[in-house]
Amino acid sequence: MKRIITTCLLMGLSSLGYGQQIMPAAKIKLVEAHLPQVEPGIVKDVLEDPTGIWYDRESIGVAYQLGAGASHDLEFRATGRLGIANAMLNVTTDAPESQKPAGFGGNLNVLDNSSYPWNPVPGGTHRSPNVSSVKRFRLPKQPNGRPWPVVVHEAELEGLLRPTPTVTGLDWIFPIGTVFIEPITVNDDVEKQHYVCIIRSRLRTRDYWAVESMAPARTAQEMEALVKKLDPEWASHYEVVQFIRHLRDPSTAPGRLTDNTPGNRAFGTRRGDAFSVSAQVDKLPALPRELVSKILDTVVFKESAGYEWKLGCNAPTTDEEFHIVPKNYDGAFIPIDSTGCARCHSGAQISARRHSAVNQKYGWVRGNKEGILSWHPFDPKSLTREANPEVRLRQSWVDAGIVAYYDPQKHPASVYHPIK
Repeated sequence: MKRIITTCLLMGLSSLGYGQQIMPAAKIKLVEAHLPQVEPGIVKDVLEDPTGIWYDRESIGVAYQLGAGASHDLEFRATGRLGIANAMLNVTTDAPESQKPAGFGGNLNVLDNSSYPWNPVPGGTHRSPNVSSVKRFRLPKQPNGRPWPVVVHEAELEGLLRPTPTVTGLDWIFPIGTVFIEPITVNDDVEKQHYVCIIRSRLRTRDYWAVESMAPARTAQEMEALVKKLDPEWASHYEVVQFIRHLRDPSTAPGRLTDNTPGNRAFGTRRGDAFSVSAQVDKLPALPRELVSKILDTVVFKESAGYEWKLGCNAPTTDEEFHIVPKNYDGAFIPIDSTGCARCHSGAQISARRHSAVNQKYGWVRGNKEGILSWHPFDPKSLTREANPEVRLRQSWVDAGIVAYYDPQKHPASVYHPIK
C-alpha cells in the first residue's frame, strides 16, 4: 500500500508546478508508476518537488554544435558562431562513420567503439541491450519563488581539426543548487516490465557537480541479507544458494575498460586518453526472475556513493538477460564520485577529432562545458539535420523562466559561478 500511495502522490505533483513538462503526460505517469521507494535525501526531494521536469532522449533530442564549410568547422558568417544540429535526425543504424556526429554511434543501445565514451546512453550501459533511462531536473528558486534560469551565452570552443584557432559557439551555466536525477531501468523482456535498478543524481555546487547513486543494496553483504529476508526459504532453492555462495566469495576478476581511439597528435592525445580504467569485475550468476523483480520493486533504495560492492569493484555485472543490474553492465569501472563521473562528462564540447585525426566525424560533443551531456536549452523545432545558425531557445522554458540569455544585471555571480 505504501508504494501505491507514493506513486499517486508523485502523479499528482507532476501535474502542478511550472507546467513545462516536455515528455507526454501518459509517459510521465508510466515512469512515476515504476519508481521505487527511496530513502530521505536529495533524490527523494527532487522526485517529490512538483517543479521538477522530466525528459528523455526522444523528448529533448541530441543537440550538438556544428559549423559551416566543407568540414563543418567554421563559424557561420551571419551569426559569427557555430550552429546547432539534432543528431537524432542525422544518424541511422547503418550510417557510415563519416556521417556520424561527435560522440554519437549509429546504434544507440550497443557499443559504438568510435563514439565511446560519449554514446548518448547512461554511463556503463553502452553494451547493455536491456536498459532504458529518463532524467528529471530541478532548478533552485529565487526569493520570489521563480526558478533561477539556466543562462546561455557565447563561448570559445577548441577548433575541430586543431585546438587553435578557437571557434565561437554557445554554452550555458546551471545555477548553483541545480539537481539532475536519472532512474535507469533494467527491462524484463519476458514479463514486458521495466524495473528501476539504479538512480543517479548530480548536484551543482559552486565549483563542481557532486554525485550520488541509489541502489537496493550497496554491497554484496547487504544483498545477501536482502535476499534472505525476501526469500525465507532460500536454503531450499538451489539457484539462490548458488547466488549467496557467490556473494560470500570475495574473489573478483581483473578487468580494463578503454576507448578505441588512436589519439591525435594535433591535440596531443594518445591511444586510450579518452577513457581507460582498470577495476575488479564481479559477474553475478542467475537469480530467479521473481526474486529479482521483488528486490527491484519493493526494496527502499539507499544512497550508495562511496561504497564498494566488493573490494576494488564499484558495481557488479552479469551475463543474464534480467538481473539486479543490466546485462553487460560496466559499472565496475565508474566510481560513484565526482572524479569517476568526470571521466566521461569532461568530454562535453570537445572536438569530434580530439582523440582521432582519421575518424572523419564532425562537430563537437554535445552538452555544456560543465559536463551535463544530455540536456540542452534549444527549441526542438529549430533543431535540424544540418547545422542551424539561427537556433532558438525553447520558448515555453523562456516564458517560464527556466532558460534565458545571460544578463549580468539579472544573473549574479553568487548563483552563476563557472566551473573551471
